[in-house]
Amino acid sequence: MAKIRTGFVSNSSSSSFILIGTKATPDYDKMAEKFNISEDELNDYGAETCVREEMDDNEFSLETIEESRVVGKIIGYGLEDGNSGEISIQDIINTGKEIAEFFELNPDTEMKIYYGVKYD
Repeated sequence: MAKIRTGFVSNSSSSSFILIGTKATPDYDKMAEKFNISEDELNDYGAETCVREEMDDNEFSLETIEESRVVGKIIGYGLEDGNSGEISIQDIINTGKEIAEFFELNPDTEMKIYYGVKYD
């Protein structure tokens, strides 16, 4: 006799994350200029794609959390796999300063810790 699954089934994978950041939408054109992205790259891929690549290279992230854009740095990822770690309060403060500098935000911008699930 065959088994019948009656619950929710999904083919997508997901992973939890913890991020230090703030609600903001990057000015992609301004950041593309900051990173000296060539006109050819901008024409071929667009400012957002090019800047997101720079963000990835510098370990920064842009996430949508509760329908808001959040820029920051992921400090924990895939916790459901038993991963664990720690970060000091001073490291959180320093990371906030790093985020403000990278995204050219006001140094007094309030940083928060966000958490959630990313769906692939």
